Amino acid sequence: MLRREKRIMSILIKLLPPFKKPGTRGEFTVNLSAVITSPADLASFIADSLAEELAYPVFDNRGNLNADFLLNGSPLLNSDHIDDGSHIMVIPLICGG
Repeated sequence: MLRREKRIMSILIKLLPPFKKPGTRGEFTVNLSAVITSPADLASFIADSLAEELAYPVFDNRGNLNADFLLNGSPLLNSDHIDDGSHIMVIPLICGG
């Protein structure tokens, strides 16, 4: 569940394939008024706020994440804080090894 923040932050979200629709830049500046405490919270926010812009869902039909996130170029960790002006990149979740 997302908690509301007292202030609104503006962040840039860049969707990479397969999340970006063909022929679009896939970059969106959005206002964030919720506290993001995990990558799953961020995925929920993106699924709700950019639903019409997504070419591929960030969650599969079982509720598992299909996406991973970079925060200002580094992997997003549970301990990271998203600040005003942050850049989020949505990339495919790569499984296996």
